[in-house]
Amino acid sequence: MRDTGNVPGLVDSVGVQVRNNDIIRIKMLDSNKFRYGRIGFGTYEDDNTGEAHIGFYVKSEGQTVTIGQLIGYSDHFKVVGNRLNYLYAKRRK
Repeated sequence: MRDTGNVPGLVDSVGVQVRNNDIIRIKMLDSNKFRYGRIGFGTYEDDNTGEAHIGFYVKSEGQTVTIGQLIGYSDHFKVVGNRLNYLYAKRRK
């Protein structure tokens, strides 16, 4: 999968720009548990309506969340890695 670059308007809790194929750790609002998800770009199906869309999304534990649902909640997730390089050694801006 090719890297399509930065996700427009989305930064994590410490100000790191979110990019395609990043792995994020999400703090659940209804509990103190964490989930992990991967940022993707392409065709995805909306879990609520079943409609197909093209764009950025997060796949986590069998659920798909649109990037629009994450904007405004940046204090609840953090970039912890990248699918393409597994070792997240350098902070991006």
